[in-house]
Amino acid sequence: MKKTIIATFAGLGWLSACSVLPPAQPPLATLKLYPVPSAHVLTLAEVDGAGTSDGDQAQVIPGAHRIAVSLRPPTADRPACTLALQYANFEAGQVYGIFEGDWNGAPTLFLKGARGEILDSRKVAQCALPG
Repeated sequence: MKKTIIATFAGLGWLSACSVLPPAQPPLATLKLYPVPSAHVLTLAEVDGAGTSDGDQAQVIPGAHRIAVSLRPPTADRPACTLALQYANFEAGQVYGIFEGDWNGAPTLFLKGARGEILDSRKVAQCALPG
């Protein structure tokens, strides 16, 4: 009888210790700028309307997200502009690439999936100037 009571209290101690642990962080997906030669300097400006702390990469929970990318010309005489990319199925543990490339002769911003597939793209000519 005495051993049963001690074992019960020991079991309750383990349960209470588990309840003070912080909740586990969900696995995240990574958005990363690919360093390829391009006509603009790219910066991750926002994810879902919130600014990013690192202009080269960001981590997001799985699901849908809107990514705003700032495109700055290499010379300071022209202002930067912003394009938004969207994707609905970001997956945890995957790395997604953002880069500027050429699509049929037109400069284009791309979002590539973890397996290299194009998930979204915007022509740079559609870039909205700030203000």
